[in-house]
Amino acid sequence: MYSIDYVVRMSEVGKKIRQLRKERGWTQEQLANQSGLHRVSIAQIEVGIRKDPDLSSRRKLAKAFGMDIVDLLD
Repeated sequence: MYSIDYVVRMSEVGKKIRQLRKERGWTQEQLANQSGLHRVSIAQIEVGIRKDPDLSSRRKLAKAFGMDIVDLLD
C-alpha cells in the first residue's frame, strides 16, 4: 500500500502537468506530440488514474516543457 503522502504527491504531479500544459495553450494531443507519450497516458496522469509515471515518462514530459525533471516535480 502507498502512504497518504505519496498518493497526494502523485496527484499533485498530474495537476502540475495539466497546469503547465494549459499555460502553454497545448491540448493533450499537442503535449503527446511534444513528449512522445500517448495522449491517453497524459490524460491518465493528469486525472490521477496513473499516479506514478515512470522516470522515462517524467523525463519526456520535463523535456517537452523545457525544464529540468526536478522542477517538474516541485
